Amino acid sequence: MDTVNLAHPAFIQIIERLTPDEALLLSAINGRNIIPFGGLKANLHEGGHNTIIDTCTDLISTPNLGFPQSVPTYLDNLTSVGILNKDSGTWLVKDEPYNQIADIYAFNALEEAIKENPLFSSIERSKGIYTITEFGKSFIKACLNH
Repeated sequence: MDTVNLAHPAFIQIIERLTPDEALLLSAINGRNIIPFGGLKANLHEGGHNTIIDTCTDLISTPNLGFPQSVPTYLDNLTSVGILNKDSGTWLVKDEPYNQIADIYAFNALEEAIKENPLFSSIERSKGIYTITEFGKSFIKACLNH
């Protein structure tokens, strides 16, 4: 088997911790280096902010997901097992991936609704990226590629 050299003892425990949807997400991210994500937060007049929606990715459109609304939770799990790394302080220079995410999640409609709420002074779009760790690349290659 060509992938036996990629095997790591932790892979068995990771497989046990994955849902069928997470396996589909691994197939969807196979070959990608970066997964952009975005969100919305509303700033309060009195200081601070409320996160309205976070960790929105194009992965919600992955075919055959049983629970697409759980993609942020799935990404948290893939991060916790070392497959992904979430970086809120880094984002892509190009806006197009973030604009696509905003369209998928209807950010414009959410922003309009938030503007109507007198508690909030302004709205901010957040963005960041997930990267696939070297460990994650080995896991995906060992488990998905033949």
